[in-house]
Amino acid sequence: MKLFLTLVACTALYVYSFAQTIGSKVTFSAVDGKTYTGTVKDISNNQYKIKYDGVDFEAWLKREQFKLLDNSTSNYSVGSKVEILWSGSWYKGEILEVNNDKYKIHYDGYGSNWDEWVTSERLRQQGGTMTATNTSENTSTGNSKYKIGQHVEAWNVDWYKATVIGFGSGNYEGYIKVHYDGYSSGSDQYIKESNIRLPKNTTADYTSGPRNGRYTILSYGSVTNPITIGYFDLANGNYTYYDAGKNVRGRGSYVYSADTKQVRWQSGPLKEYGEVSNFEIDREGKTHKIRLNRATIGSNSVD
Repeated sequence: MKLFLTLVACTALYVYSFAQTIGSKVTFSAVDGKTYTGTVKDISNNQYKIKYDGVDFEAWLKREQFKLLDNSTSNYSVGSKVEILWSGSWYKGEILEVNNDKYKIHYDGYGSNWDEWVTSERLRQQGGTMTATNTSENTSTGNSKYKIGQHVEAWNVDWYKATVIGFGSGNYEGYIKVHYDGYSSGSDQYIKESNIRLPKNTTADYTSGPRNGRYTILSYGSVTNPITIGYFDLANGNYTYYDAGKNVRGRGSYVYSADTKQVRWQSGPLKEYGEVSNFEIDREGKTHKIRLNRATIGSNSVD
């Protein structure tokens, strides 16, 4: 393996075009058609010691054998093992592609259909360490009572869980930029501080599980424009599934575990979303949610 990687390094085809320093991210293409990335660890006599990403191997390359990655805003590299923030929880995954401060990630244990592009605000190293983020956002809190990284609730037709990621300047002076938990960076918004509040500290009772009744299935491609794609009725361990036109499409059964706060679909069409769904209580118990997958939620509200 080491011999192969040494041969790869010696046959790299990229032409060096930038000044590099220790810690610079580099890339090189080999005759096998594969592209490798790495980090400059040492420099000596026009030779550069490169630590390969994702491989326990280092090699000395000449400067004409690699190209410096323009990663002035990149904090992670291809192959990095990370944790991704989604809906208030951290999920393990891996960086697939990097485009400045945007990262295409893959969630461990999920299919490639869940791969998505995220910004560094939703990433941290596995083990819980956040990587410093270069950002064009104003990080000064001014007179705000909030701070970067703080978990809040933001009003946008309804109250949504969110994270403070910046403070406005210029035309956005006095506004706070938030990232809505569980949504893409395309839904990030500047909003007035009066439309932000601290999460309420009420303790929800998960003992009984999701209440009986009609749940509307919403697909959240955007936090501001969810689409209704169907409904289901829960009734003491059984359910009926309807399409968006409220036509019956199937029936099944489920069980609830208070220990894990999860609904397990034992049979029927909802099992196609995944065998297990997380149960959430919001708005001081007024809203019960069953998260069918990362972007699809069944919601029942009493008001």
